Amino acid sequence: MKSHSRAKSNWTRSGHFLLVICGFALFPLGTFRGANFQQPPQQQDPKPFVATTSPFPLVEEPEIQEFDKLPKAQQEERLANQGPLLPQKSNLDNFSMRAFVKGNSPLLVDYALEPNSTAVITISAGADKYTLTLKQSEMLERRVTQIVTSAPVGDLKTQVILRGIGELIQEFLLKPSIGRNQTVVDLPEFFGAAPQVGKITIQAFTNGPGVRGPAYFRLYGLALGSAAIPNHASFPRPVPLLHHATTSAIFGGTRDSTAFDEVILTRSTLDTRKRERVNYRIHSRAKFNGVKVIFYRVEEFGRFSVPLEVYQEDLGGVLENNWLAPPNPRCEWDGKSGGAPSKGPHDVEVRGWVKSDDRYWASAWSTPKRLRVK
Repeated sequence: MKSHSRAKSNWTRSGHFLLVICGFALFPLGTFRGANFQQPPQQQDPKPFVATTSPFPLVEEPEIQEFDKLPKAQQEERLANQGPLLPQKSNLDNFSMRAFVKGNSPLLVDYALEPNSTAVITISAGADKYTLTLKQSEMLERRVTQIVTSAPVGDLKTQVILRGIGELIQEFLLKPSIGRNQTVVDLPEFFGAAPQVGKITIQAFTNGPGVRGPAYFRLYGLALGSAAIPNHASFPRPVPLLHHATTSAIFGGTRDSTAFDEVILTRSTLDTRKRERVNYRIHSRAKFNGVKVIFYRVEEFGRFSVPLEVYQEDLGGVLENNWLAPPNPRCEWDGKSGGAPSKGPHDVEVRGWVKSDDRYWASAWSTPKRLRVK
């Protein structure tokens, strides 16, 4: 993504902060780079104070690094037979995965992003790269605007705004769904007509002022391909070759996310001392040759949470508009990992893929309910 011009050094602290707060009203940006693709001329960004690059390096987990060492044919075989490769442990504000990508295919990102922050998702295959800057939900934007415009004029303005934004961030951390947002883009044609192994990364970071660092980012769904995204045609798309897109975000999570439109758990708490088990039912609006469910124990580190994979079940395939439910497949977990109780809160991910030429895929995370294991 092209660099933005810098703010003038003679801006006052309060004026600079006000512009930072207003700046994340930007809509998702799309920038393209690939073979035989001409970059649009650089345009001056009218809001240069919004961060567009991460202040920290990308983290690649060991299983991702090992995958990258495989020959291309083995990488393709791995993704075709086992689906997208996500790390067993990762912080979603600095996240990397591997999956098939294809030119002109829709990509859906269903997420929640901390106020006054930026998230950048990058899709690449070989030398070709597509970068999308994700924005916040309309609700959070309205709340921030209210905080800024209602602050009193005078020496305390900056302090009042800082306190108001801080309180909003705390509210968001308690209930990330207030910041839920959905975006669909069509991958550029230069990714090719046939699916190829791609790298997908997400980095979320604060805009400032002051020292920039990681920002809270929650992923609710990620999918590629028309079949994997219900109603994908109704989503507005960013306008190609424009530095800014004016109709590129879907607010509030009102549309369907991925093809996995229902993930139902039979309980919200599980007591391993009583030998309790949780059953689950999954509905899919698309056909998948392979489906797996993964339970992640959510480890808390201050204001951030890191999902750690503790249990995985291969559920086989599913037909379009059908359920995966017990007794076949089993769709059951006893709350243990390696024979020991996995105590604490858990998120659930459902991942599906096809082996056909389209090779579309989808990943959906439980929301808003978590399973707590005792």
